[in-house]
Amino acid sequence: MSYSNLKKMPKAVLLALISLGSIILIVTIGPMLIKFDPIAVDLSAIYQAPNSNHLLGTDSLGRDILIRLIYGGRVSVVVGIVSVIISTTFGTVYGALSGYVGGILDSVLMRILDAILALPNMILVIVIQAITGAGLANLVLVIGFTSWMQTARMVRAEVLSLKERDFVKVSKVLGTPWWRIITKHLIPHALPTIIVVSTVGVGHAIMSETTLSFLGLGIPPHEPSWGNMLMGGQNSILRGSWWITLFPGLAIISTVLSIIYIGDYLQVVLNPKIKSEG
Repeated sequence: MSYSNLKKMPKAVLLALISLGSIILIVTIGPMLIKFDPIAVDLSAIYQAPNSNHLLGTDSLGRDILIRLIYGGRVSVVVGIVSVIISTTFGTVYGALSGYVGGILDSVLMRILDAILALPNMILVIVIQAITGAGLANLVLVIGFTSWMQTARMVRAEVLSLKERDFVKVSKVLGTPWWRIITKHLIPHALPTIIVVSTVGVGHAIMSETTLSFLGLGIPPHEPSWGNMLMGGQNSILRGSWWITLFPGLAIISTVLSIIYIGDYLQVVLNPKIKSEG
C-alpha cells in the first residue's frame, strides 16, 4: 500500500489498522520474548494493583495480568482466524455449489440454510460446545462450523449474478468442467465479497470465544484467553480489583472495533456499487 493511499484512508480506519496490527504483533511475538509462565501462581502477589513489578497488576492467584493478556490474546486471535478459515471455506463451497448448480439442489441447500439461520446462533454454539466439551480444538471447530451461513448466502448471490456473464457461458460451451468454472472463474470474481465477510467474521469469532469462555464452555479455566480473564475477574470487581477485567475488556473492544472499521472500509473499496454511490 502506497503512502498516497494511506493519506486518502480515513483516520479512523488508519487508526484501526495500526491498533489491530500492533495487537497481532504483540500477541504473536510477545510469547517468544517473554519467558514468564502465564499460569504460574504467586500467592504472595495476589490482587496487586498496577505497579512497577506488574504493569497491569495481578489476579486472585497472583498471576501477572500483562503476561496473561499477551498469551491469552494469542489464543483469542488464533480462534478468530482459524475458525474463519473453516467457515469461509465451507461457506464459499456451499454457496458456490448452490448458486451455480441451481434447481433442486439449490432449493434443498437453501432450505437447510434457512433452517439453521432460524436458530439463534449463539444458543446453537453454546449447546454444541456444551455437548462436545471445552478445549481449543473443539472451540475452533464449533465456531467455524456454526458461522458459515452468511458467507454461503453472499457467495450464492454473487455466483447467481456471475454465472449469467458471457465468460461463464463461453466456458460452458467450450466444455469446461463445472468444478473448474467455479474455482477458476466464479470464486475469484467473488473474492471481494468473501474478503469483507471473512474480515468481519474474525471479530464475531473472537466475541464468540469470549462469550463461551466467560460461560466456562470455551478454553479451560487455567489456560489464559481474554474470555477466561473476564470470567476469572468478574468476582474481583466487587472488591475493587478493577484492573483484572478492565484490560482484557479493552483488548477485546479494541480488536473487534478495529476489525469492524477495517471490514466496513474494505466493503466500500472492494464493492464497486458502494464505491460509486459514495
